[in-house]
Amino acid sequence: LYETAGWVSHPRVSPDGKLVAFVDHAYERDDDGTIAVVDQAGNKKTLTGEFVSAQGVAWWPSGNEIWFTATTSGSSRALHAVTLAGKERLVYLGTGTLTLHDISKDGRVLFSRDDLRAGMVGLAPGESKERDLSWHDWSVPRDLSDDGKLVSFDETGEAGGATGGMYVRATDGSPAVRLGDGRS
Repeated sequence: LYETAGWVSHPRVSPDGKLVAFVDHAYERDDDGTIAVVDQAGNKKTLTGEFVSAQGVAWWPSGNEIWFTATTSGSSRALHAVTLAGKERLVYLGTGTLTLHDISKDGRVLFSRDDLRAGMVGLAPGESKERDLSWHDWSVPRDLSDDGKLVSFDETGEAGGATGGMYVRATDGSPAVRLGDGRS
């Protein structure tokens, strides 16, 4: 019914069987995306704006709303709902990263709170023991200096904010220095 250069996740058929709701992810290996529906003729409609993380989709039993978990910055996804007309509302803002799994016919919601973290560990030149070089909650190494004394990395979780942050840090464990916004 629908093809994309990115990827699709969490497809859910509407209670009346006429639509499929899903997260439309624009980029491979990234869970950013929008909530969309496609009908039996292959007509796609995007219902939300872009989220930096979107996971989990379920139809409200009446079929008048699609519930999903997503966030516009960091990684702490909240529970949202959107109508087929694109009217969005916040349903529940918890602590941590939420993932919607299902909604029962009587309206009970099943979701999880996920503790996700990305980190980096390295063995500095001349040392015999590895060291945790993570800075905040989503440290992703991008490059290592030729002498192994500096590592550049991104922070794109809660600490990275809406744009993420680029950092450099000595592998001896000294504090990281923020170079700017974005990803390297």
